Amino acid sequence: MAGLHEISVDCDRFHYGFDALLMDIGPALIDSLPTAARKACQTARSTAKGAAPKKTGRYAGSLTYTVRGKGAGVMGEVGSKKLPGLVHLLEKGHAKVGGGSVPGFPHMAPGFDDAVPVFEAALLEGLDNALS
Repeated sequence: MAGLHEISVDCDRFHYGFDALLMDIGPALIDSLPTAARKACQTARSTAKGAAPKKTGRYAGSLTYTVRGKGAGVMGEVGSKKLPGLVHLLEKGHAKVGGGSVPGFPHMAPGFDDAVPVFEAALLEGLDNALS
């Protein structure tokens, strides 16, 4: 194979070199977590708004996101501050007072599915920036 060089190192040198690389990568990933969480939450909220029931439009307009925490403890949450219990009832369905049930209207799950690749891409971008 043209262009490839073979390098031989003992286990200890490989271990120390790999540890040094991880010491550079760890802080870079932690630093990129808030940005990655914010981008992922924006994507999830956008998808959920688009897929939310449109009876009045009030519910879809109430969907927001919050990113809080520091370091490795960053957490993102998408939901409705104005109508907090409604998210679960719409997503999963619920029982009716007179019997029977209302089927679920999945809109948050697709938002999560769309947010995961965005989160991963933002972390990789932060890692690329740290290593270059």
